[in-house]
Amino acid sequence: MSNMPMRYVVMYLFFTLAAYLVSYGADLSVRVVFYVTACFVVLAFGAHGRLALRLRDPVSSVTTRRIQALVTASVVAVVLISLVNIATFYSDWSSVTKYLLDPSAAYEYVKLRRRNEDFNSVGLSSFAGVLLTSLSFSRYMLVGFAIMFWNRLSRQIRLLVLFALVVYLGQCFLIGAMVNIGSLLASAFPFFLYRVRSRAGVPSGGSRLFMLIVLGAGLATMMYFVGSRGEFGGNADFGETIRSGAKGLLFYVSHGYEGLAHCLDLPFEPTGGRTLFYGFSTTLSTDSSWFAHSYLGRSEEAFGWSALQVWSTAFPWIASDLTFWSVPVLMLFVGVLSKKLWSEGVRFDNPFALLALGQIMIFAAYIPANNQLFHTFGNSVGVLAIFIMYTVSVRKGRTIVLREGSRR
Repeated sequence: MSNMPMRYVVMYLFFTLAAYLVSYGADLSVRVVFYVTACFVVLAFGAHGRLALRLRDPVSSVTTRRIQALVTASVVAVVLISLVNIATFYSDWSSVTKYLLDPSAAYEYVKLRRRNEDFNSVGLSSFAGVLLTSLSFSRYMLVGFAIMFWNRLSRQIRLLVLFALVVYLGQCFLIGAMVNIGSLLASAFPFFLYRVRSRAGVPSGGSRLFMLIVLGAGLATMMYFVGSRGEFGGNADFGETIRSGAKGLLFYVSHGYEGLAHCLDLPFEPTGGRTLFYGFSTTLSTDSSWFAHSYLGRSEEAFGWSALQVWSTAFPWIASDLTFWSVPVLMLFVGVLSKKLWSEGVRFDNPFALLALGQIMIFAAYIPANNQLFHTFGNSVGVLAIFIMYTVSVRKGRTIVLREGSRR
C-alpha cells in the first residue's frame, strides 16, 4: 500500500534542501548536503521499501457516540485553552480588535510581554495551567476527527467545531503563533489524504479540491504572518506582504541547514536525553546548565549561531543525545512506523493511527527547523498522550503481517 503522506513529506524535505542550495550557493556545506540527503533517503526507504509490516487490526470500530463525545470534549478544551491564552496577554476588547488582523504587531507585543514576564492573572492555579497545557493536543484530535467523521457528526457538533476553529485561529493571530497553524496543517494532512483516497484508491474530486483549498488557505495565512513582520517586509499592501511572506518561508525552511553545518564541526558530548526531550527538561527542572553541552549551545559559543533564536534543523537536537551517526537509524524507524500507521488508518479506519501519524508529519515537517514534537512541554505531553491512545486502540486487535505488494 502506497504511503501517501510520507511520499509528499519526502518531496517537501528535498525541496527545503534545494532551497538551501539555491540560497547559500557557493557558501553551502557539501557535508551537510550529503548528510541530509542520506537521512532523507533512509526515511524514504523506511516509508516505501520492501520491509515487512506488522499491523494491528482493532477488534471494534469507533462508534458514532464515542466520536461525538471525543470531538465535543476537544471543542471544550480548544476553546478554553485559546481563551486563557488570549486573556493572558490581552486585558480588554479594544486591544484584541487592534491586534487581531495585525499578526506582526501582535507577535512583537506578545514577545515583549513574555520577555518582561508581564502576564495577566487569569485566576488559574499552577496545576490548572499545567493541565491545560497538557491538553493542547486536543486541537489535533478536533481537526483530524472532524475531517474523518464529518458526515457522522450532528449539526450542532459541526457548528461547535467551526466555532472552536474560529476561536483557535483568532488566538493564533493574537499571539503571532505561525508555528501553531503549521503544526495543525501537518497533523491534519493524513486525515485529508484519508478522505481524498476512496476505497478503490481513486481520489474523490470534491475531497481533493477541499483539501487543496484548506492547505492553500493555510499556506497563504502563514505567508501573511511572515510577510507582515518587519524583517521580511511589513506595512506593505496585501500582495507585497504575501510575496515577502513566501520569501520569508523559504528562509525559514532553509537556514537551519547552515546551523547544522556548524554543529557537524563539533565533537559529541551527551546531555543525558535532556536535549532530545527539551520540553520536559526545561519544564521539570530549573537547571539548564546542561544545555551548554548540547550541539546547539556549543555552536552558539563557538560560531555565534544562536541556539534558540535561529534554527539548526532537528538533527542536532537528536544527535546531542544519540550522535549524528544514529540519526539515520531513527529516520529509518520513523519511515517504517509511518508506513504501519498509514496502513492501519486506511485499511482498518483507525482514527488513532492517523492521529499518531499526524505527529510524525509534524516531526518530519519541522526537520528543517527543530525537534518540534519535544520542543515544548505541551507538545511533549501531547505526543505521549496520542501514542498511548493509539496503543490502547489496538492492544486487543489481531496482528497481521503484511508484505509490500500484498493486497488484503
